[in-house]
Amino acid sequence: MKKRIIFIEYGAQERFLNQTKYSVMTLQAFNQLDKSDIIIYTEQPKRYEQMAVTTRSISDKVFDYSLGGKYHFRIKPCVLLDALREHECPILFLDTDTFCNADLTKKIASIKTDNVLMNTFETTNPYPEFTMGSVELPSGVLYSHDPKKTKMFNSGVIGVDRGHELVLQDAIFIIDVMLNNGLKRHTAEQTAISEAFRVHNIQVSEINKEITHYTRSTGKNYMDAMIRKELATVEVNSPYPKNKFIKFNWFIPRLYKLSKKLRSNEKNH
Repeated sequence: MKKRIIFIEYGAQERFLNQTKYSVMTLQAFNQLDKSDIIIYTEQPKRYEQMAVTTRSISDKVFDYSLGGKYHFRIKPCVLLDALREHECPILFLDTDTFCNADLTKKIASIKTDNVLMNTFETTNPYPEFTMGSVELPSGVLYSHDPKKTKMFNSGVIGVDRGHELVLQDAIFIIDVMLNNGLKRHTAEQTAISEAFRVHNIQVSEINKEITHYTRSTGKNYMDAMIRKELATVEVNSPYPKNKFIKFNWFIPRLYKLSKKLRSNEKNH
């Protein structure tokens, strides 16, 4: 089955580069993928030259897509829209702070006009304090923010196909309207994407068992340290050995944080 799995890496931080490398290698460990199947949208394509991936430069787009740096999470749906327009096949987006646990073939095959993928359902009415008037979306659909109906899925994973191009245009428009109406939440992007799917009557299916998305700072700090250590011992141009996968659950990062704090206290005494 033809498909594209994409990552978006920007900001020139070493942690994002390392996260992306590890995510790609775990993806390759479970899935039979050609170089053309994995595309990394990045400001620095040369940093991925040793990997079996394809790159696309977004160095000339980051400023506009982020509204001049006002809201960087807007880059995600904008790049995803670019990917849909370039490829006539399902697109699965993965955040850099994810890693793969299983074959994704069946999940990607489930992407249809009336079914998309997102990471996990988070909440209904994520912004109880927020209000805005009705607006006409690029698709012609009339949209209003309804606290009783507004749902938010985590957008660490998004699976769409060419039939969702107009839906993503609506999602970007909803982001802009939310920002212009004073919403100051970093989750505006994932709410807008979730809402665009809802108003177009598209079912959102969760993909979380096959993918681990470590979102909290404690998990990120733990994974950053472990990934940095592991990348020093493996070849980045090959699938990551399954027996060397970094162990991760809700408890391990907290234990790591505590042990690090205890070691720091010992040094200070």
